[in-house]
Amino acid sequence: MSVPLPKSQFTPHPQGQHSGTIFEVEVRLNEETQWGKKHRLILKVESDTKMSSEDGEPILDNEGNHRGYVIWDWLTVARKEGSRFRDRRESILGRALTSEEVNADSFDPEEEFKGKRIGYVVKHRMKNENLYANIDTIWLAEENKNPTEVTEKKKDSKEVQPQVEDDDDDLPF
Repeated sequence: MSVPLPKSQFTPHPQGQHSGTIFEVEVRLNEETQWGKKHRLILKVESDTKMSSEDGEPILDNEGNHRGYVIWDWLTVARKEGSRFRDRRESILGRALTSEEVNADSFDPEEEFKGKRIGYVVKHRMKNENLYANIDTIWLAEENKNPTEVTEKKKDSKEVQPQVEDDDDDLPF
């Protein structure tokens, strides 16, 4: 007996800068990789960028809400400074890891990542005629930060406008 396979209607996450929420953290312990068994995490992000059909109609979820794109960020758990995992972890926490966190024997990825609002950049690449969308850069969204930290950052980023001594608005061309 032959069972027909459906054709994929997969639409990759659009390229560029986006925001979203980490809605699930999947932990895979001792997963077989090309470098042996490794602990892996998958950060599942629902984008604020909403999906639409080819004719521009919103794509709805089972509850009738306009559905956002979903993208998975696959990470191999590593402690080493400069590793992709540690870079992601520090970016999502919005700070460098403490010495206690660096030297800990374990951590709770659900507590650190789940529900966090993030900003991220998606890049596309082709491989064997397949288009892949991957998170290139990630950062903690402003609404997750300590209110005092956000206020201080806004104060520091305000530009001082130069004083104009006369009302002459003629500019040389």
